[in-house]
Amino acid sequence: MVTLKEWRSASDDDIRAFVGHLKEWLPEGLAVQEDGAGALPFCNEEGFVVVRDTRVEARTFVLVPGGAARLGFDAEAWEIPSYVQKHWDLVRAHLPGSFHDVDLRAFVGARTSSPRDVALPALLVQRASAEVGWEPLPSEDPRYMQLLGSVPRWAPAVLLHSVTDDGELRVRGVERPGYATVERRVSVSHAQVVETLAAAGQRLLSADEWEYACGGGTGQLFAWGPDCVLNGYPDDLPLSAFFQPNQRHPFGLHMPWGHTTRWELVQDPDLRMGGDGGLRVSASVPFLEAWLPVATAWREVDRPPPDFADGAWVRRVVPLDPELRLRAR
Repeated sequence: MVTLKEWRSASDDDIRAFVGHLKEWLPEGLAVQEDGAGALPFCNEEGFVVVRDTRVEARTFVLVPGGAARLGFDAEAWEIPSYVQKHWDLVRAHLPGSFHDVDLRAFVGARTSSPRDVALPALLVQRASAEVGWEPLPSEDPRYMQLLGSVPRWAPAVLLHSVTDDGELRVRGVERPGYATVERRVSVSHAQVVETLAAAGQRLLSADEWEYACGGGTGQLFAWGPDCVLNGYPDDLPLSAFFQPNQRHPFGLHMPWGHTTRWELVQDPDLRMGGDGGLRVSASVPFLEAWLPVATAWREVDRPPPDFADGAWVRRVVPLDPELRLRAR
């Protein structure tokens, strides 16, 4: 197995030799991406190998080495920033009486996983998650051109431009401005997602694997640090408001930081990771509580119904053969 400790101390020659073995092992449809710069063109800026899916444009995977890791959040040892505590005390004073005696450490501790040592496998993890529960609307459907015509040609490529009143259809920009697609909502269960991935030799992350991948092993409350912006909800603020442009994800993954309305599926169908579907934002809870769903060790308290996947996002995983090792000379 490839461990993070080994990877960080490996030489360029060690990594090149590993990539040679990886190319031989990769399942059909996957290939090492070699469009980078420098001595290791198959690695991202963070130094981890990138693999592309030759069957699906823009779907790439990043090598996330495994090994021993410390997960969870130690609320008792948390050095609470003074302004965070001040905000909590101020908000608590204006909430119903039953909330007045709630301690901040206890509140956060009850909503994050406990500190623990785990052993994790090396994985190829999809760089950016993909939404499930939508599929292209056939072009012969009379609603297709009607909705497509509602999108201005200047609309940004990634813009979700419009949704019908019943929420069953939407228009999404694709590839570049001026091009879009119409999608319709479909019901997808957790079990169906698992079955689809298994057919491709892939799977979902476990909760521990997701937590490790999200935070990159930082051990902080949030992937970017110990605190958050307390003058707005995460979905209302640009990433630059709380995450500095020069800060990058340790593995080079795109994680749903700052978007509580989206959440990712993991192997446990009762867990939401990386968000809560926007429940807390829509309920106008205190800012700090609204930010907690994007905490690295967040554990959803109000769990969704079993087999619920509509509106969720999926991050595919390709487990590496444990015998595929980084053999340092």
